[in-house]
Amino acid sequence: MKRILILLLIFALSVSAMVSCGGKTSDEELEENKNGDQTTETEDPKPELPGVDFLNDDLSDYVEIDEKYYKGFTVTVDPGRISDLDINNRIIQTLRKYKSKDAVEGDGVITVGDVAHIYYKGYYMKDGEPYFFQGGDNTASATPHELEIGSGGFIPGFEYNLIGKNPADYTEENPIVVETFFPENYQSAELAGKTAYFIVTVEKLVEYDAPALDDTFVSETLKLSAEDLSAYDGETLAEKYRSYVRETILAENGLDVESLIMEAFWKSVMEGAVVKKYPEKQVEEGYEALINELEYYYSYYSAYYKYDEFMCLYIGLDVGSDWKQFVRDLAKDQVKQQLIFYHIMNVEGFKPTGEKYDQLFDEYLVSALESNSITPDKYETEAEYLVAKESFKQQLLTKNGEDYFKAMFYYQETVKGIKSFANVVEIPK
Repeated sequence: MKRILILLLIFALSVSAMVSCGGKTSDEELEENKNGDQTTETEDPKPELPGVDFLNDDLSDYVEIDEKYYKGFTVTVDPGRISDLDINNRIIQTLRKYKSKDAVEGDGVITVGDVAHIYYKGYYMKDGEPYFFQGGDNTASATPHELEIGSGGFIPGFEYNLIGKNPADYTEENPIVVETFFPENYQSAELAGKTAYFIVTVEKLVEYDAPALDDTFVSETLKLSAEDLSAYDGETLAEKYRSYVRETILAENGLDVESLIMEAFWKSVMEGAVVKKYPEKQVEEGYEALINELEYYYSYYSAYYKYDEFMCLYIGLDVGSDWKQFVRDLAKDQVKQQLIFYHIMNVEGFKPTGEKYDQLFDEYLVSALESNSITPDKYETEAEYLVAKESFKQQLLTKNGEDYFKAMFYYQETVKGIKSFANVVEIPK
């Protein structure tokens, strides 16, 4: 349910992760051993786990994938397919911004801006029966979730479909049931695109006043006139504003074709690839990094939650679940993505080498110099500029290391190659 960055499985290259993490610096070691005459007991070092160099190794011993899973996959781009729900969600998020600062006495009906303290339990239909999925249930929590209507914190439709309901009209036998859906690009392959239902119990409702979408709100609050909205369809200002919202969402979606291509690519290859063995070193490093990230967030909530309870709730699992195994599986999925990506790079010859690599580095270097106001016109001769350019390059290499730039350029060229394999079909508006 929650939008948690740690759960996103769409591959995003972190070039720093490609560079092996070093041990302690010599200064740190000197500080720890400043009383050098004293001896201290140290634990035996952990044995080195078998790993892989994603950038340079032949990965065919680790992963196998038929080219049919990444060549010729179809990506349908439908810029005109904006639903009323998309528009309504955007509008309630706007209305929420103008709600009253203080709670007010209401009639118990859920409206925009209200804070509903809720328990929920989600399911989808499987073989004609409700299937309750992990991560969609907070009923085991000691406290309900505080959901602000219009915050956009839950999946599309959840908040909007609570509006207008009076919790007093529902019972345990006849609960509120919210029908909504998971986006096609949702991080969980199990849930992506599925129609979902949530049994919702409202423990408490804190009500606020929020404006309605009408001509007065558009003109006086948003400061939009008929002239401002003259290019949009509608008889009233409110109708024209809805058309404006629709076109705004269309424009945003139109800029995201590359993301759609990569989403389709990952969906296809993650299903089609077979990992023959995992490099244990990278899995363990990924697992430890995810644990460290979770513990960072736990440090802010340790006064309110027990350790294991927080981890389950934050990840979106039922309390008592094996969250460590879930995190380890997530680390393995991330390593699987890297194996797939760099294996395709090697098989298809996308790795830039020789003159191509030098060209990419030079283009990057010129751009970096320009961003630092280092251009040829600042020097009396071209030779002086080239000396400054080479000096800047050596500084970058010293600071970041060669693998940093290899990962960057390899990634860029491989993405270009993958995009060239996609069959992009755009439905006319």
